[in-house]
Amino acid sequence: MGDGREIASWEQTYGDRLPLFERLAMEVEFGLESAVDRGPIKIHSITSRIKSRESVADKARRREINDPLAELDDLVGVRIVVLFLSDLPRLDALIRETFSIETSEDKIAGGDPATFGYMSKHYIATLGDAHSGPRYDEVKQMAFEIQTRTVVMDAWANVSHHLDYKGASSIPEDLKKDFFALSGLFYVADQHFEIFADRASESRQRAMDVVGQEPEEAVEVNLDTVEAFLRARYPDRKHSDRGSISDFVEEVTRADYDSINALERALTGADTKFRAYEERYPPNAVGSGDRFHDVGAARIALALADRSYAKITYHDVLDDPITQFASWGDGD
Repeated sequence: MGDGREIASWEQTYGDRLPLFERLAMEVEFGLESAVDRGPIKIHSITSRIKSRESVADKARRREINDPLAELDDLVGVRIVVLFLSDLPRLDALIRETFSIETSEDKIAGGDPATFGYMSKHYIATLGDAHSGPRYDEVKQMAFEIQTRTVVMDAWANVSHHLDYKGASSIPEDLKKDFFALSGLFYVADQHFEIFADRASESRQRAMDVVGQEPEEAVEVNLDTVEAFLRARYPDRKHSDRGSISDFVEEVTRADYDSINALERALTGADTKFRAYEERYPPNAVGSGDRFHDVGAARIALALADRSYAKITYHDVLDDPITQFASWGDGD
């Protein structure tokens, strides 16, 4: 690899170029975040790293490279972790639209099932001509690496990396059976998360259809049916996120509401009291205006109608929720 003078030279250059590496990592992250915002992809995380001076030196020694800053194309790396397998092809399209791809390697589709933990898709890219202007002049032709994988692949990769097994040959023979069995479990989990996500999407659509048809038989209370019910009951209010609706579902089931029909009857019975309450006590949350979101409206109306629900939901914020809601409902 030379007499060591090359090392000293690139190490000095590394220090000088470190701010450029940091800028490049920032630009790649920003480009990816902007691209993801345009598509229906469920991102778990986007992280970047700059290969340390020690890591560069180690790789240069192993590969017998004299000028690693010129010859290595993964000095800056960005990893995107998605939730589901079906997000990876969508992400591939966005990456190719956003950056200039030099090379790509698919270790997922063509990977060995025994090495599931090492599966990911790798791209070597540059910002390219799409990023024009003085802001990009110094970094747009610098190469960087992008890795994409699912959250399950990432979890298993982190575990296997911690164990320092770089491949099957490194694993002691008496541990290989357990290692491959665990790898298989993670592989199956990834497949079934995808199946579950598809079924969950179908469940949401069925709930919208069923609640809108007002069936004769009772509709069970769950996140999907309550979300559909709230959208239908409060079409002109701001809609809460699914996390808030899930909290509400847990509350109503603890208060023994086991059907959408029962929930509807209780809320309908409290309509007059709720309108009076909202007029007298409008929400004070930022961005709420003078009307509650759908979950807030349902929560307060139910508390006005049902003392047991009021006690369950507001016991930790009101000294005497039953008496106070009864008083508010009467307009006193």
